[in-house]
Amino acid sequence: MKRIIAVAALAVLCGASGAQAASETCREWLGEHAEWKARVLGLALLDAPRRSLDEAVFEVVQREAFLTSCPARVDAQRLDMIGWRLVGRTPDEYPSAVVESVLEEGGFDLEMRHRFDPSLRTAQRGR
Repeated sequence: MKRIIAVAALAVLCGASGAQAASETCREWLGEHAEWKARVLGLALLDAPRRSLDEAVFEVVQREAFLTSCPARVDAQRLDMIGWRLVGRTPDEYPSAVVESVLEEGGFDLEMRHRFDPSLRTAQRGR
């Protein structure tokens, strides 16, 4: 009986330390994800070579793939993740998806029609 209790206690301790390690790893991936998004934004603003942008976007999407193994609400992370924005786009448009994501996170309106259609401008002011 003592052996069963000892094994159970060891399993609980290992599980708790494993969860803590996973949590730390997820925080690291989240930080790396933000760093790579910032790098893509910087490269896009500097009109960097295509290869540099492709590599940086790959790293962003790679971190998002890692983050899918972390416990998190998908709807809470959807705004932060850019992978879903790549669907239906050509690879040349991938960096712009990252830029759009960062702008939208910052509260910028990505819909430009209201700038050109006066009726939409007044409709938005009424909100």
